[in-house]
Amino acid sequence: MQQWVSDGAELCAPTLWLCEITSALCKVVRFGQITPAEAKSALELAQQLGVRLNAPDGTQARRAFEWTMHLNRAAAYDSFYLALAETLDCNLWTADRHLFNAVELPWVHCSTIDQPL
Repeated sequence: MQQWVSDGAELCAPTLWLCEITSALCKVVRFGQITPAEAKSALELAQQLGVRLNAPDGTQARRAFEWTMHLNRAAAYDSFYLALAETLDCNLWTADRHLFNAVELPWVHCSTIDQPL
């Protein structure tokens, strides 16, 4: 992310990104992997990244629905990221290897903590 920021890239995500960050932090606190104080700090850091949050419009909701059906999934959360990337005509970076493997598109990239972007 530091490289992207230095290169002047704009970081964008659907509005649900902040909900998902919060939910993931609550989960790791619940299972004792981090403390509540560490989670609060991580949430603050996430908000300081300068990610532009985009509320989905009707077109993105329809595309998310289509992606969800195409991927044969029960929930559309990941599909909203795909729909936003399509709308913005940009690359999508994800740490979700299942999503990456399911779509197999040149503009969808996968990275994990142990594998740099």
